[in-house]
Amino acid sequence: MSAENLRGSAMIAGETSAAYDDIFTITIVTNRAIGIGAYLTRLGQRVIQVNNSHIILTGAMALNKLLGREVYSSNSQLGGVQVMATNGVSHLVASDELSALQLAIEWLSYIPQRPNETFSVLYKPVQIEPGHNFNRNNLAKIEISSQLKVHQPKVNKRTDFYLPFDPIDRIVEYIPSRDRPNDDPRWMFTGIMSSHFEAFCKSSSKQSSSSDQQFENANTDHWISGFFDWGTWQETLSSWAAGVVTGRARLGGIPCGVITAETRSVVCRVPADPANLSSEAQIVNQAGQVWYPDSAYKTAQAIADLSREHLPLFIFANWRGFSGGMKDMYDQVS
Repeated sequence: MSAENLRGSAMIAGETSAAYDDIFTITIVTNRAIGIGAYLTRLGQRVIQVNNSHIILTGAMALNKLLGREVYSSNSQLGGVQVMATNGVSHLVASDELSALQLAIEWLSYIPQRPNETFSVLYKPVQIEPGHNFNRNNLAKIEISSQLKVHQPKVNKRTDFYLPFDPIDRIVEYIPSRDRPNDDPRWMFTGIMSSHFEAFCKSSSKQSSSSDQQFENANTDHWISGFFDWGTWQETLSSWAAGVVTGRARLGGIPCGVITAETRSVVCRVPADPANLSSEAQIVNQAGQVWYPDSAYKTAQAIADLSREHLPLFIFANWRGFSGGMKDMYDQVS
């Protein structure tokens, strides 16, 4: 019976591995994936893990029995989101099952219905709230803002306005600057509200450049537009190898893959192994715009996934190179 179970598990694993090359595969882990279930989860590559779920090969009780002492207190230490999200197994983390399904549906919206078919061009409405006008320097939006002034609601009444889609011929208003080294590189994709941008510039105690003054002089809060369509950015693998930013977005309604470098310094935390009493937790500082073993592997993994999804790929190349120290070479940086 054991041999039959192993043979069946091997057949399922082989089919799952082949399916990753042929079709779009995604796994939602809602409770516990153990043994062959954990293997299949990894072979399918794309993983959405719900909080309080586990992806483990062997349970904590079995390991404690093997080691002869109480080492692990729960399965969360072995395969919880704090482990699987930071090691690159889980692409997205959801708070509950409904959120996980919503993330999966959103991910599926980037994929053609059948291989070699054209992408589904989807437009997301842009919300415009009174008092949150677009930047006046974008002439295409002045008419919309002026029309909304006629329909200003009363003080105690809230009315939301929407554009049918983000115009494809608009100006990319957010521009990175060397004078602002602490800017989040994601702002290049998503844009940012001018009020948040001004508050960030003040808190960073950096003198604003001329482009910053342009936003600060506006009388009303507005959206400083980014490269991609408003509200379409979906980052994946955010908790793993923070030196590289990967995700998906839409440009003119067309789904795209995105990869860029994190320009700020990041911290990599390596937990201590409970089974090894002499091990200690480590905190490794990583410079921005540099490929380390984990961020280089993350880049390669993202390119492989996006290639199988047949998505156009935008790489905002802003790297200084690889980290070539002895430890990095030992860890096979490439």
